[in-house]
Amino acid sequence: MLIARAPVRVSFFGGGTDIPAYYERFGGAVLSTAIDKYFYVVLGENDDSVQVSSSD
Repeated sequence: MLIARAPVRVSFFGGGTDIPAYYERFGGAVLSTAIDKYFYVVLGENDDSVQVSSSD
């Protein structure tokens, strides 16, 4: 079993402008931060399904 967590990222503006295909052509700026809430992913060896849950 593999358990991973990543902090929630809050984007204030510029959300898609940090993608290379966009900023290499048009430039871009992003203002975002991570907060003390997390996304969790649990993977098992024989799972044939995907399950998403939230702690809130």
